[in-house]
Amino acid sequence: MDRKEIISGGFWLCVAITVLFASLRLGLGPYNNPGPGFLAFWAGLLLAGLSGALIWSGLRRKADATAMVDLWRGRQWSVPFVATAALIFYSLMLVKLGYLIVTFGLMVALFSVGKIKLPLAVPGALLASLLTFVLFDWFLKMPLPRGIFGF
Repeated sequence: MDRKEIISGGFWLCVAITVLFASLRLGLGPYNNPGPGFLAFWAGLLLAGLSGALIWSGLRRKADATAMVDLWRGRQWSVPFVATAALIFYSLMLVKLGYLIVTFGLMVALFSVGKIKLPLAVPGALLASLLTFVLFDWFLKMPLPRGIFGF
C-alpha cells in the first residue's frame, strides 16, 4: 500500500466531488444547449475517475523506500512560476492587447519553458494563435477580444 498515492488520490477525489456538486448547482442543461455547469460536471467526473484510479493503484502497489525529499530533488522550480506569470499576464492583457498578440506571447513563453528552442517556438506559437483564432472567430463565430490594434 502506497500512502502517498492514496492521500493524493483522496485529495483530488475531494476536489472532484466539490466540482461535481458545484456544477450541478449551476445546472447542466440539455445536451444541445448546455448550461454553465455542463463542462465543469464532465471535468469533475473525469477527475473523480482518475483520482479513483490513483487510489486503486496506491492500494495495490507496495510502498517503495524513497523518501519524500527525494521526489522533489532536481526539479526546476522556475518552470511553474514562469508558466503562472505568463498566464496571469495573459489574463490581464487579453482585452487590452487582443487575442492574437497576447496568445502569441503566451504560446512563445509556454513553448520556451517546455524546452522548445526559440526558432521553433515562434512559428509554433504563430501557427497555434492563428489556427485557434480562425477556429473560434471565423468558424464558431465566437467574438474574441480585438485589442487596441483591432485584430
